[in-house]
Amino acid sequence: MAGGQAKKEKESKMSAQLRMETLFRDQLWWLFALVIIIFIIFICFMLRKRIFR
Repeated sequence: MAGGQAKKEKESKMSAQLRMETLFRDQLWWLFALVIIIFIIFICFMLRKRIFR
């Protein structure tokens, strides 16, 4: 009984760690996408400024 409980606790800890890593990776992807979008907007803004002058 006690052995099974310990095993279950270890498994839940592992799955929690895995979930955190997946969450972190998703956040990194969102950050990456956000940086690219801001970069594209910045380039468009700079080009527009140059064209209108």
